[in-house]
Amino acid sequence: MRTRTADALIGLLVIGAAVITLAGIVVTRGWTERRVTIYMLSPSVQDLKQDTPVFLRGLAIGEVASISPQVDSGLMGAPRFLLALRLRERFANGVPIQISRGTTGKITTGSLIGSASISLEIPNPPSGIALAPGDTIPGDVVQGWSEGLKEVVDSLKTQVSDVLRETRTLLRTVDRTAASAEAEVAATGPELRATLSSARQVLDRLEPTIAQARTTMASTDRRMAVLQDSLTLLLADTRRLLNHADTLTTTANGLATDLAPDLRRTVNNMFVVSAKLEYFIDQVSRRPHRLVGGVRPLPRDSILQNAP
Repeated sequence: MRTRTADALIGLLVIGAAVITLAGIVVTRGWTERRVTIYMLSPSVQDLKQDTPVFLRGLAIGEVASISPQVDSGLMGAPRFLLALRLRERFANGVPIQISRGTTGKITTGSLIGSASISLEIPNPPSGIALAPGDTIPGDVVQGWSEGLKEVVDSLKTQVSDVLRETRTLLRTVDRTAASAEAEVAATGPELRATLSSARQVLDRLEPTIAQARTTMASTDRRMAVLQDSLTLLLADTRRLLNHADTLTTTANGLATDLAPDLRRTVNNMFVVSAKLEYFIDQVSRRPHRLVGGVRPLPRDSILQNAP
């Protein structure tokens, strides 16, 4: 007797749980709500499907029940589509939903995941006459934010392409300038050294003559002594000038040696930046959602392998 009672209780619990679950599904799915059907005629159903939500000023009041193409047998134009909109008869608080005549349907096409929705636009001011079940309203497709983003990305791509083209031209000009400066310094250095060597040889030849003139002028009057001092100062200034010129040659050669790697690194860095920017714009223009998810950067070594 106890076993039968326990089995009966278990059966009642299972049946009760099933009834509660079924009632919850019926309530949450809205099967107990009264619905009305109106129709919308649209030139396109891009991204639309059955159960696409219908909004009235941001509040969901129904969904698409069916989509049927409408073709005029006398014309060979593009087909239009008749959408059956299954709408709630009342709001959640029991207030009747009344849609004025002259209302239009705006189809907002996708986002990054391809969803769409229909928004009912009531005329301002309302006509004062409510739509009846079975009435038909016009519909149209409006541009979604993803299309606007694509236009912005395309414009940005064009502008950045122009900047990259000018940057490449500047890189080539800087590279040629650096190469020319390095070649000029390399070519001028030996010539300057040879000139200084010749000047030093001439000075060495003049030293005996100057020494002889100094001996001769020592036996002359005071004016000749002043002239001797002037010649001595001239000789000292000439030697200093030669030493400064020699230092200038050494500095110029060192500058050319130090400047060449810096110019080369600058050119490589500008090329890497321009290549990364061009790759980023290309990836975003192909898939705009990468502005949210990010773009994997190019390795620097792979970019430098293609450097000019």
